[in-house]
Amino acid sequence: MNKIFLLLLLSSTPVLHAQTVQGLVHDKKGRPVINASIIVAGTFKATVSDSSGRFVINNLLIKDTVNLKISFAGFTDAQIQVTALQAQQNIVIVLTEKVAQLKDVIISAGSFEASDDRKTTILKPFDLATTPAATPDVFKAIGELPGTSKVGESEGLFVRGGTASETKAVIDGLIVQDPFFSSVPGVAQNGRFSALMFKGTAFSTGGYSAQYGEALSAVLLLNTQDVAQASSSSVVLNTAGVSGNITQKWDNTSFAVNAKYYDLKPSFYFNKQNFTYNKAPQGGGGNIIFKNKGKKGGLFKLYASNELNNVALQIPYLSVNGKLASYSLDGKNLYINSTYKKNFKELQLNAGFSYSNNNDHVVYDTNRIEKEDSRAQGRVVFSRPFSKRGKLYFGSELQYVQYKNLNNGTSYKLNDMLICSFAEAEFYIGNKIAARAGVRNEVSNTLHKSNLAPRISLAYVLNAFSQFSIGYGNFYQLPQETYLFTNRNLSFEEASHYIINYQFIKNNRTFRIEGYYKDYSHLAREINGTSFQPFMYDYIPSPNTNNSGYGYAKGIDIFWYDKRSIKNLDYWISYSYLDTKRLFQNYVSEAMPTFAAHNNVSVVAKYSIPKTSVNIGFTYNYTPGRPYYNPAHAFLSDRLPPVHNLIFSGNYSWFIKNNLFALFIYADNILGIKNIYNYYYSADGTQRYTLTPPAYRSIYAGINITLAKQRTIMGINF
Repeated sequence: MNKIFLLLLLSSTPVLHAQTVQGLVHDKKGRPVINASIIVAGTFKATVSDSSGRFVINNLLIKDTVNLKISFAGFTDAQIQVTALQAQQNIVIVLTEKVAQLKDVIISAGSFEASDDRKTTILKPFDLATTPAATPDVFKAIGELPGTSKVGESEGLFVRGGTASETKAVIDGLIVQDPFFSSVPGVAQNGRFSALMFKGTAFSTGGYSAQYGEALSAVLLLNTQDVAQASSSSVVLNTAGVSGNITQKWDNTSFAVNAKYYDLKPSFYFNKQNFTYNKAPQGGGGNIIFKNKGKKGGLFKLYASNELNNVALQIPYLSVNGKLASYSLDGKNLYINSTYKKNFKELQLNAGFSYSNNNDHVVYDTNRIEKEDSRAQGRVVFSRPFSKRGKLYFGSELQYVQYKNLNNGTSYKLNDMLICSFAEAEFYIGNKIAARAGVRNEVSNTLHKSNLAPRISLAYVLNAFSQFSIGYGNFYQLPQETYLFTNRNLSFEEASHYIINYQFIKNNRTFRIEGYYKDYSHLAREINGTSFQPFMYDYIPSPNTNNSGYGYAKGIDIFWYDKRSIKNLDYWISYSYLDTKRLFQNYVSEAMPTFAAHNNVSVVAKYSIPKTSVNIGFTYNYTPGRPYYNPAHAFLSDRLPPVHNLIFSGNYSWFIKNNLFALFIYADNILGIKNIYNYYYSADGTQRYTLTPPAYRSIYAGINITLAKQRTIMGINF
């Protein structure tokens, strides 16, 4: 989908007054705290203190009060409430320096964490939500971190040589069965969730906790916001559609209703498409969000969404005569997530239930296909300290998964029940070593097999600013359902991770380097004696498979993040080197997979112009040529041209009376580089199709208008 669709997800809180808030941040000795982070809770408004400790936040909308969160590495967080009257004065904030403690150490091997709760995290949720490439899809933001590979023609997170199916998205502890919109051949789809939904994110690129499973490569842990901070209502209009939100806040309860409708045909008029669409992407849906914080400390959350979407286009599948195939999709998705958390003295309970169902009706060339999948998951986790230096987690979960595939009248079905249990301890050894050790067990009703996965990580503190971490673990996953449709004698696929990590965080600068090795075994493989088929959209299961597949992935990830060197500028640089080969699926020999590249570079920069409400950002991506299949040459020995992409985003806001106007612009591939994502050949090898992005350049501009008196937000995009 084009990125303009994501603008339908944005909304703001209604307000009555526009203020300029300014103040000073210093320590108890009166010394200025430089580059302290000041965030307006619940908004995108944020700044940092200058060399004298001063800060200014312009055009801050204040109805009654707003909360400012102030943080800086090495100091205890501060939070103050500012009234409209106080905003007219200089605010003095005193931060208390804290002694470095081992409890602040993160077991960082294989994991990036974005949280406001821990000072040693590399990023904050605000950093992810404002990533120029995200707008504000959480998966696109995560894709700018090291360890990920850019695969322009397919959705998903491809992590350290793993397929997209090897990374699982987990919301409040529960797996999301379909985190992306239904797949369309050759066109990468967006994620279903905005970064604005989450207060904390942990991206485990390897060696993740024993509390989670069903992922050979990585898990993305997403923790949703708690009770809403204020009541609000909003409407957003643009050339792609309309969306609306009503949020009601009571003392300890909030309830929100969201609805949207989109049609990308108008936006295609302004952004020329390289694909032939018989029907532009169209759809809509809505969700409800209920949250309640009990008087005795319990927290209940409920999220439920229902979405519809359809599209029709010509896809790059070539028959012998070189003709493109027609493809149409009508899909619907239902997702429900509910959780409950409560403390009972030293024992903490986290319980949850989720259900997802995705149904796609596909007409592909002359084939008629109906695909349906669903996942129901129940989960209970208990935690409690077992000493002043340790904490124990233990729990279990039950997952029931269904897959149905009706292909030209032939029906395939799979029902599997996965019973999981785990135990894990986090503890400290001496004064400089933190450890996490656990084990996970899974039993599959379909495979009639079980696994036992030990996992361990250690962190050694060098000083208050740096540490080493190492990690090891075994990870298991069911083979893809198309193989299990015809062969129930397969085993779990397996990967072993070995990780070493060094991390340095000081004065709003971060350097991180991590090396890893992954050993794949028991991968599902087709044994059918036929040639490789790179374009797998016929949904026909292979009749002859086993677990003889194997492979490896090894590499180095480097990350540099700097919020200090240049005033008002935040930037980070990610670099990943990857060496990987596999023999799996329908591969005819061991080779580097088509979704992997030796090098990936990402640069993200965000700049706020002082004393104005102007913010601009850039994201640059570079990926060298990935392998592609040419039937005339050795298997996957050919390489695509490199892919370059420069993304720009900017916004400017001002007030007319009590009404807020905000101009924005977003441009993808602003240089107009004619990138190539893949080459596909006809069955006889005589015809070749060049797969390009849906559009070489996409530019969107718009204006959002906040009408404070009507407690309504209206956006008119053009």
